[in-house]
Amino acid sequence: MTKAPLYVRIERELRARLAQARPGDAVPAESALAAEFGVARMTVRAALNALETDGLIERVQGRGTFVRQRPEPRAAGTLMSFQDQVRAWGAHPDVAAARG
Repeated sequence: MTKAPLYVRIERELRARLAQARPGDAVPAESALAAEFGVARMTVRAALNALETDGLIERVQGRGTFVRQRPEPRAAGTLMSFQDQVRAWGAHPDVAAARG
């Protein structure tokens, strides 16, 4: 059996920590996490990128990385417009950007 890549193992550990954190809590800096796990910052960055893609953290330039508010689950079978869904994720729907 092959081991998961380092960044995947770090991502899993951070997911476990984030599950215990509150929205708005600061996530340690890349350099601190790299030192903690004994890896390069690029490895930590790959793990954080996956967490950001999944909407678990938010990076704010010049301020740091923070735990995001988890979206509340919707009842099965309820419909939501694209714009409402994007707003629920904390983003702003932009028609011009969707056209590419």
